[in-house]
Amino acid sequence: MFGGHGLYLDGDFFGLIDSKNALLYLRTDSTMAAEREAAGSWLFEPMEGKGTMNYTAASPAVLDDPARLAAWCDRALRIARLKKETEACSLNGMRNLNKNLTFFLLDAEIRSPKELRKLGAAAAFRKVLELGHEPELRLLWAIDGALSDQAAHHLSEERKAELVAELEDYLFDSGSMNSRS
Repeated sequence: MFGGHGLYLDGDFFGLIDSKNALLYLRTDSTMAAEREAAGSWLFEPMEGKGTMNYTAASPAVLDDPARLAAWCDRALRIARLKKETEACSLNGMRNLNKNLTFFLLDAEIRSPKELRKLGAAAAFRKVLELGHEPELRLLWAIDGALSDQAAHHLSEERKAELVAELEDYLFDSGSMNSRS
């Protein structure tokens, strides 16, 4: 695999070893961006100039700290398992929810349409934010559209404003939002 070796546990692919450069890469997601940067790590680039993949290098700072390395491996395995679960998840059958959006919801422990309906769009979106993901407001619109079985782009500006108002204290107090719609 890319001139290296894959790391699997119980059939779940969670990392790779770049034999040529003697580097360990672990599966990652948006919740690890700040930690990756702080550790001096970078994303895997299989072919120079051709883009990166969601695997982060375990920098010397991580490799030299067994507890930190174990935490990174645990997170990589969790991401791998969530990716696999996303494929078969019943949330995928809901309007507007693609695999990427379903991944965010699964990571927030929302595993079924019933659970999503019980929470509602704003509370589900907040759970995703609290994990450290930085989704755009389009995810909020997609969730609400899924719950009302309508295309997200058909939500009225009035409805969008209601949803943002439900989240206003959290969104603007924490500063943790990408407000692109």
